[in-house]
Amino acid sequence: MLMQLELEQLVASATADIVSVAYRRLADDQTFQLNASTELPSASTMKVCVLMELFRQANSCELSLEDTIPIHLDFRSLADGTPFRLSAEDDSEKSLYDRIGESESLLNLAKPMITVSSNLATNLILERIGASKVTTFMSDLGAPSLKILRGVVDLRAFELGLNNSVSAEGLTTILTALARFDVVSETASKAMLEILFAQTHRDCIPAGLPLDTPCANKTGWYDGICHDTAIVYPKVDSPYVLTVLTSGIADRSLAQELIADISRLIFRFNAEVN
Repeated sequence: MLMQLELEQLVASATADIVSVAYRRLADDQTFQLNASTELPSASTMKVCVLMELFRQANSCELSLEDTIPIHLDFRSLADGTPFRLSAEDDSEKSLYDRIGESESLLNLAKPMITVSSNLATNLILERIGASKVTTFMSDLGAPSLKILRGVVDLRAFELGLNNSVSAEGLTTILTALARFDVVSETASKAMLEILFAQTHRDCIPAGLPLDTPCANKTGWYDGICHDTAIVYPKVDSPYVLTVLTSGIADRSLAQELIADISRLIFRFNAEVN
């Protein structure tokens, strides 16, 4: 297959430790995978999983999205229960750090968790809903490779290897369910999609698409890790889900360019098989 050859050439030119790709065409479930079952550190892609469990708990009346929780900086490490503190310097979202002691609704924390990848919002939500429940729900959705153990910036846990992990196959599975309105309910799925459409980090999969192509995505990156997972809605051809995970590319801009190039290739392939 020409597309597979082109993809392999792109990956080979990147000198990455590993590149994982999973594509699913929604019209007929046609798939393409490359190293798709390989589990890698999740970076911020795990925030999609947190979003889904939050809406699941709201649907089952375990909480309300309008429930408010206090904004604070200190959390307990998964490693030993000792406290660790988040810093605005290490977060892509800063405004919550000016509101310590105030309260905010879970819904209004979920939005910046996704759209600007707020670490503080993520940890506040995860403290409320429980990491183990997120992992259980991901397994229920058919993605047992998505393992959410803890919040972000828990360095003690990180040093012990207690890390969140994902696979391209797993992320594509849950976004396929979301695109089909099968996560929690149709209403909940549409609400989550609206949040993902408002994503501000567009340097990976969206950067490889024609201008104005609707795309609901979530990126993640840190120290040689750069990922993106997305539902793409071409204006003519079938919508599809694409996940690209990369590890071992030190320059994040090069990893972003690789993911954009893969996205461009997959968009063309999706049009050709229409």
